[in-house]
Amino acid sequence: MSHFIFKARKPGGEVYQSERDAADRYELYRIIRESGDELMSVEEKAAHKGLKMDISLNFLKRVKTIEKINFARNLGSMLAAGLALSRALSVLEKQSHSKALKEILTSVSADIDKGTTFAEALTVQMNGRSILLLVIMMIRIRIPP
Repeated sequence: MSHFIFKARKPGGEVYQSERDAADRYELYRIIRESGDELMSVEEKAAHKGLKMDISLNFLKRVKTIEKINFARNLGSMLAAGLALSRALSVLEKQSHSKALKEILTSVSADIDKGTTFAEALTVQMNGRSILLLVIMMIRIRIPP
């Protein structure tokens, strides 16, 4: 069992800091999500002198979950209707109200226009952004959602 100090956000937007024991950081994340809160950062208090782990999950708060869901649904609908990927991304970029999502879509569109695959363009966005690895892997191996 490890001891963690973490920051989380309640559904109402209130940010708080707390401490909790958990088997590992993944269990802590699961516990926080089950309570309805969103984990923002976590630090493990080390049992051994000099051992310290600091994990920042700031990329998780950049794009809200509902925006990710709407993006996936709308992109799927547009592609199923026969719209080209670059055109669908352009439409979603114009419709988005999230500055972070617009930045991601602009970058992905530019990469695709240069000849990069959709999965590769999303992988580039993993660096500090909220594109999920599972989605990228599904795209890479062509599994329908």
